[in-house]
Amino acid sequence: MTDLRAAADRWRIYETIVRVCRGVDRTDHALVASGFHPDAVATKARGTEVATLTGAEIPAVLTRDTPQRAGSLSLHLAFNPVIDVRGDRATCDTAYLELAVPRQPGPDGVELAFGRTLDLFERRGGGWRILRRQVIDGWHQPLAAGGHWRRPDDGSRDRDDPSYQVLDTGDADTGDADTGDAVTAGTDDGAVEEFAEKWRIYETVLRYSRGVDRGDQDLIASVFHPDSTTVKSWGGEELVTLDGRTIAAVTAEKARAAFGDSFVLHGLSNPYIQVRGDRAAVETYALGVIAPWKEPDGTVTDHQGFSRCLDVLERRDGQWRILRRRAIGGWSQPQLPGGTRWDAEVSTRDRRDPSYHVFEWAGTTDSTPEADGAPTTDSTPEADSTPTAGRAPATATATSLEDVTARWEIYEAVVRYCRGVDRGDVDAIAAAFHPDATVTTKVWGSEEVTLTGPQIVPFLAERARGDDHGFSQHLIFNPLVEVRGDLASCETYYAVLVIPATVGPDTSLVQSFGRCLDLFERRDGVWRIRYRRSIPGWWQPLPPGGYDLDRTSRRDRTDPSYHLFETVNR
Repeated sequence: MTDLRAAADRWRIYETIVRVCRGVDRTDHALVASGFHPDAVATKARGTEVATLTGAEIPAVLTRDTPQRAGSLSLHLAFNPVIDVRGDRATCDTAYLELAVPRQPGPDGVELAFGRTLDLFERRGGGWRILRRQVIDGWHQPLAAGGHWRRPDDGSRDRDDPSYQVLDTGDADTGDADTGDAVTAGTDDGAVEEFAEKWRIYETVLRYSRGVDRGDQDLIASVFHPDSTTVKSWGGEELVTLDGRTIAAVTAEKARAAFGDSFVLHGLSNPYIQVRGDRAAVETYALGVIAPWKEPDGTVTDHQGFSRCLDVLERRDGQWRILRRRAIGGWSQPQLPGGTRWDAEVSTRDRRDPSYHVFEWAGTTDSTPEADGAPTTDSTPEADSTPTAGRAPATATATSLEDVTARWEIYEAVVRYCRGVDRGDVDAIAAAFHPDATVTTKVWGSEEVTLTGPQIVPFLAERARGDDHGFSQHLIFNPLVEVRGDLASCETYYAVLVIPATVGPDTSLVQSFGRCLDLFERRDGVWRIRYRRSIPGWWQPLPPGGYDLDRTSRRDRTDPSYHLFETVNR
């Protein structure tokens, strides 16, 4: 039970991060305050100036109402929580992506902000809250002009927002789930079961995104109850209502027509989940990339979008499925021309896609992930070349607590690897792989390379410690994990931004998106990668004019994230 409770603690800490993000985005003072202890201290540097907030100042400043915030869009997407629990103290290094859009954006468009929050948590009375926070405001990136609102009146930055009424039983934002205090404080069984149910619910929502991206009608159908309803739009402002019996077919048909041969990625973050018996309410933030994309007016652009989804799920016969879904319109952002797709020969919008064949990589001891997604072996069934072949990811049934914990630990292993890359930490990179692992990867602009055993870490570490790297973020989302005994498959989406050490006013950067497919193996109780295939998908140039406000991040162990426990000395 110790390992299960530790996983549940890490989930609760991540929930606190998400809760604070939501509180800031909704200007909800009580929600932000619920994430911090009364004696908390928060700092943020801008150049040589450091702003410090204490106690009640923190939620007051973070939710301060201004004319600029009225009718605006704010999304703080939290990624890659690296959590270390030691007794009643814990640290959390979280990457964030912030989009702030005024109601009437200026002619120069809007900005994305990339950064990190470094938090020291303390558990008091059974609940985890932040005691010390350091915000590293890393990089501000202007976006191309021409973005536009999608249904600007859909949501609001207060408690009139529809997310507060997502459950018919009343306000979904009251009770212990919002205070960060465990309902079953001190009860291991209750805390672990709550964590397990929320992870199962989160996976249900993730499966929908994968179904859309892969054109998998069966997978989409598995997410919804037959009597469910979904309210959404197809790129324009007109809303349509779909029922559970037709949503999979309609969604698959619309996706084929709208996406064609485009690069498509629907990423989800910030799962804000509340469970009440056999009902649950979920809010997720959505980041979409479709390149190219045809706008309702006929204009074709490479497209990035930001929005939210509100779901009510119901558990029937031990399985969570969506009963009500509503997509909240957000921001539609065209990209600069010149983007490049890299995965057209690998990724498919059917079950030939390599994500459906990860377990086949373990079929023979000398097999490696090849371009068709399966190892080179004569035993591969002929049916695997057909669009409907391959096994769909497991549905969110009443899987064991141990399996749910394994899925969370596998996700954490991928996150820790990314932190190792961003910090140039060779030990963290090495810890992700078994000594006999195989990695197939592709450096942008070159052919795929396959690395084995001792080749892996030096290659990856050299790239992570590139002389021209000043700042990088590898954001991981949509972890879909399936466990079969001591083997597990894991598909994750990623977004990458690398900032050179020296940046001028005309420096043009690139943001990239793709997927990682991993076959994990548990040995001596530890999950590590046995086979990995990295699939770079889309390479997107960004406008010049970006700037950094805080160069605190380091690409070695002098980075402050390694010293968070030293923040408070008793």
